[in-house]
Amino acid sequence: MIPLLILGLLKQYPGSYGYELLGLMKEKHYKYIINFTKGSFYYNLLQLEEKQYIKKVDQFDNTRETHNYIITELGDKEFEKLMYKYGSKTEYVNLSFYAAMLFANEYKNEELKNFY
Repeated sequence: MIPLLILGLLKQYPGSYGYELLGLMKEKHYKYIINFTKGSFYYNLLQLEEKQYIKKVDQFDNTRETHNYIITELGDKEFEKLMYKYGSKTEYVNLSFYAAMLFANEYKNEELKNFY
């Protein structure tokens, strides 16, 4: 589930850096959807990078260097798989469905109809 949240946030906020993404997850109260820690977040971020679903783009300014991330074409395909995986579940209380729906605007509208 954490990979879906990270990929979805990168679709909404391309070029974000890790700490910024973690802050967005806290700000958007994703803890009510899935339990995550700083460690589990960064573990999943690194896994997504190793699998080439996201790509690190280093940014430099006058005071520091940041490791910003963008979603790759392979990452877009993985996002679609995860959207289907979590969006099409039919459990009674389905928090994973709501996690997928957070990024419904980033997904193909005609495919959303298949989730019902």
